[in-house]
Parts: sequence; structure tokens; C-alpha cells
Amino acid sequence: HAEGTDVGTPAISPDATRVAYGARRQDGMPLLWVRNLATGEARALAGTEDAVMPFWSPDSRDVGFSAGGSLKRVPADGGPVQVITKGGSDQGATWAADGTIVFGANNELFRVSLTGGAVTSATRLQGADWGHYSPSFLPGGRRFLFTAKLWTTAGESGEQGIYLGSLDSPEITRLLPDLSNAVYTPPGALVFARNGTLTAVAFDVATGRIIGPA
Repeated sequence: HAEGTDVGTPAISPDATRVAYGARRQDGMPLLWVRNLATGEARALAGTEDAVMPFWSPDSRDVGFSAGGSLKRVPADGGPVQVITKGGSDQGATWAADGTIVFGANNELFRVSLTGGAVTSATRLQGADWGHYSPSFLPGGRRFLFTAKLWTTAGESGEQGIYLGSLDSPEITRLLPDLSNAVYTPPGALVFARNGTLTAVAFDVATGRIIGPA
């Protein structure tokens, strides 16, 4: 869009009809934009100043984002902005059909419900100097992908990579060695970056296992 500059990280809607991203207006104000992929039309959403890291609701009607120190949501067609929880997420977030949101903040992953309640841990760090980032729910909204990074040069750095976590268990499973965010795409693949190249690998979503070469 001619008016949107300094474009940020995009997020494709689950129904694959629109993409949300941060960009600046002509006056320099950063806002959240939604582009219709069929028509190419893009519009800025009022009330989303300084929005970063957009993510979609499962029904593709709302966009979540972080701004002003809070995690927020706004209708993708425009409308009132609502606060999900205080404490923004600048390290990714993902939204399940039951209203659970997993988000990254302060190098950890947390969970919160749209219906209220406390913010709690979504994963357990492997130890000091580890960080968990970029969550992305798998179908069913209970398990999620995320990236684990060790911020030292210790031997454990070989355990970094793309992991599988669950809302139902503290156990985490390493799937791939790549320090990349990853998403699941039907009918059965994980998509991620490897050495600067967009890469896919066959994945059995039922068992949570890699089943083919990248």
C-alpha cells in the first residue's frame, strides 16, 4: 500500500483472505493495517498506534497485537480496541478456538484466557539463559510450536531449535534444530527458515512427529 511504509512482520488470517501488518501512515504514525489479498486494498485500523506482532483469532474476525504495554485485540474490519491483558507481547502470540492465548514476553511463554483469569506460564524453561519465543498453535488448540534459544555458548546450545509444547503438560519436545519460528500448514507440514531459505518438512499432527526430510 502506497501509504504504508516501514512494514513490519505480517500475519496471514486463518481463512487466507487477509494479511495484518504494522506500517507507518504518511504522517509517520505506526498503525496496524489489514490488506485484502483478493483486491489488494489495505486499510489502517484506528486505535492501533505503535502496534507490533499482530496475530489472528481462529475465526479471522479479530487481530491481536501488542501496544502501550498491553496485549490487545481489534476487529479486522475496524472497531473498538479491547485490552486482553496488561503486559504486552513483543515475542509473538497465538490464539486458540477456546479463547486461550499463548504469548511471549520477557523471554518466556505465558497463557491467558479471553474470558479472564490469571496469566500463567505456558512452558517451563530448561534452565538459566534459555528463552522461549514465537508460539504457534497446532490444530485443536492444545499443542503449540515455539522456538527455544540458549543465550550462552554452553554445550546445551545443541538443544536449541523448534519445539512442541502443550497446554496439558509441562513436557516439551524438540522437533528441529533450527533457530526459526515455525508454523503448521495443512494437510501436514511445518514451515520454517533454514539458512535463510523458506523450508518445509512433513509432520504428523496426530503424533506430533516429523515424518520426512526437509
